[in-house]
Amino acid sequence: MDTPVKHYLVASGELQKAILKKVNAYIEFKTAAELFRQRHGATHVCSTGHENVGVVGLVFAGGIAPDGWTKPRRPGCISRAKRGTDAHAELAALPSYPTNTEVLKKACGLPVTIEHEGDELGGHMLFKELNPVKLEGYPKYRTFLVTVPDVKQIINALPSSDKAIVCGADKWEMTTPGAVEITMAEWEHMKSHFEALELKDELPHIPCINFAH
Repeated sequence: MDTPVKHYLVASGELQKAILKKVNAYIEFKTAAELFRQRHGATHVCSTGHENVGVVGLVFAGGIAPDGWTKPRRPGCISRAKRGTDAHAELAALPSYPTNTEVLKKACGLPVTIEHEGDELGGHMLFKELNPVKLEGYPKYRTFLVTVPDVKQIINALPSSDKAIVCGADKWEMTTPGAVEITMAEWEHMKSHFEALELKDELPHIPCINFAH
């Protein structure tokens, strides 16, 4: 079953600032990662991360990795910079950017785990996905749509337990100033409005950024 979600329009407040900061970090990351790829003659950059997304390796044409890089399992797979090499030091110094879920955790207190009284392992993950929060929007207009798991509905659907929830996840709500719940139909209408503004001014259409993680 799909994760139940809610959609929020963000056009002001601290969450908007946090999103804009992520966008800027992403631009810095993409620029640095592309230069890194070019310097080492790779065809693709491999990036991933739980809380922050960063470069983890490169893909080289034909699976032929240069000195200082691990041999890929097969052509098209990742090669990693070997420890002690200049490439490894360069990679470690590359910038990263926060995941959508990390942004919501810090800006809105979004819970990602649930813990019951007496849990010995410190609780368990609340969501099926590692990074369930989705983000899209228009940096130029400082307006974004954040899609967030419906925490209350997810918790209510969990098997009943006589143990109290001690982490506060069952009481969390999206009450962050500047975040207003809307429908996807309303968001699509706003997107068409932004596109119409661009056409009116005869400017190139600005893409709607879309962060899956």
